[in-house]
Amino acid sequence: MKKNYKIIGFVLIIILLAFSNLRKYYIKKDFEEYEVDLTNLNLQINEKEDCVKEKVFYHEEDGLKYYTSCLNTIIDNNGKDLKSLLDAGKITFADIFSTYQEELFSYDDGGSTEYYFDNLTILKCNTIGGNFDVIIGAPITSIHEGYCSDDFNKEDIGSCSFNKTYLVKEKKEKTEDEETYIIVEDSSGNTAKVKVKDYVIRNLKFGKEYVFTFDNTKELIKEDKIEDIFENYYLRSYGTKDSDLGDEESDQKVCMPVSKDLLKKAYLYLSKEKQAVIENYLLAETDYKKEKMITVYNQKGKEKHYKNIEVIIVKFTNDVQQLPNVTSAVIDFKTKEVLGTLLVN
Repeated sequence: MKKNYKIIGFVLIIILLAFSNLRKYYIKKDFEEYEVDLTNLNLQINEKEDCVKEKVFYHEEDGLKYYTSCLNTIIDNNGKDLKSLLDAGKITFADIFSTYQEELFSYDDGGSTEYYFDNLTILKCNTIGGNFDVIIGAPITSIHEGYCSDDFNKEDIGSCSFNKTYLVKEKKEKTEDEETYIIVEDSSGNTAKVKVKDYVIRNLKFGKEYVFTFDNTKELIKEDKIEDIFENYYLRSYGTKDSDLGDEESDQKVCMPVSKDLLKKAYLYLSKEKQAVIENYLLAETDYKKEKMITVYNQKGKEKHYKNIEVIIVKFTNDVQQLPNVTSAVIDFKTKEVLGTLLVN
């Protein structure tokens, strides 16, 4: 029986190879008279709906593997499928890169680069860890999304930081795990006994006010009590209050971390017109709220109401200022689904 399985497997391999060669033969035949005009090459893409991030094998050339991300098709100026043109030998990715006239943007991960063509972006990974994949995606595709990372398929956990100002009043007893209790006081006069690492104590001066920076990576909003802040969030740094640092910046609400994938999902929910004026969806501002009632609008402009719900509101920004004409997306905190926008999309 095992011998029969081996024979069947061998026959299937032969059939697949024959089919592949036959396909290449007919592709070459179909494009025999076709010539690609590199001087006017303008590749077009058709994007997949509701796709945030993926890597699908597309082509191999000169030892490099090329992948697409969230694309159905790539065609040239005349509507010819790029994959078929590559297989027919009518064009190469080396040809495509040779048409690029803009300045290259490189990363310090070893030399990964981004090519911003008119209708698509190509990422060429060149990492210290030896990742040389090439990814083709929509114009907003970015190395920041982890395409060149070894843990590409790992769940994207968001993170954010916030500042809190406390008066450090006095030092209390040490613990057995290299931590020390201190007494701190907030701007409202509330005091608390909290634990900090021993190495933090070394540079603190008691009776002085400090701005503490905390990181939140838990998608967790606890009560804004002093004890909760020190217990649930990572104390990243602290320093004396800078005269240039305003009250809002030195004493902030606990932030809600939102993953890059979720930010992109919210961005893709917006209309194409509003997407066009957002320079970088990674600059979006986020806010966590418990709403007794919230009204949102779906992509067709239909109104919908939700009661007693936890939401994340994503406000999109550009490099200069918040964009008042771009609606904020509303995400269900528990399901991580986009519910709609605050204004008609």
